[in-house]
Amino acid sequence: MKKRSSTHRSTASQPGESAPHRASAKAPNFELLPDLAHETPHAEPRHGTELELETVRIGYFNPDARAVFVAGSFNNWETNTLAMERDDTGNWSVELSLPSGEYRYRLVVDGEWRDHPGAARLVASLCEGNDAVIMV
Repeated sequence: MKKRSSTHRSTASQPGESAPHRASAKAPNFELLPDLAHETPHAEPRHGTELELETVRIGYFNPDARAVFVAGSFNNWETNTLAMERDDTGNWSVELSLPSGEYRYRLVVDGEWRDHPGAARLVASLCEGNDAVIMV
């Protein structure tokens, strides 16, 4: 037994070599972990994680308005970034590309907040009036 034990020690203590059992147990864990991340399905781009945008059209009729903007949860309630365009009859409209979800918005007509009278769904605003709600 002593001879085997000393032979084993001499093999493990030779320069440039490490104990076979310890090296094989620890080395693969450190060497394979980075490679496993690339080989697992979770590292691949998942289908459906890309944002799919849908086009929504918001319309408003007011032939007397000079400027109409849409402010809502989709543009951080900015009052002058989403201008609606007017046609010859006084119909205002804007198209938005949004990912699926629920959004609230209000109209800013000639600098004043307004409820959207044509909205399918209205909920009480945190400030005053009613927010229109759209589902995309």
